[in-house]
Amino acid sequence: MISRNCPRCGGEDKIPGALRGMVGGVSFLPKSTRFMTLETSTIPTVATMCSQCGLVEITGDVEKLSALVGSSLPDAEPAP
Repeated sequence: MISRNCPRCGGEDKIPGALRGMVGGVSFLPKSTRFMTLETSTIPTVATMCSQCGLVEITGDVEKLSALVGSSLPDAEPAP
């Protein structure tokens, strides 16, 4: 099971939010995506920040990643 505590300091208070950098926030663009898809190749991300040490953790949508790269990915917990 994945720990919900901060991996840097062990803090338990992680504040949800988003990173900004382009319209709609920061997205992940997989290097090896299929060329012809009906969706954009960017994957939305969600960020959390530890209120004790400031570590920012970024989580992406693994279902969209799987649809884009066309492979089975291991089970993962959904983004918070």
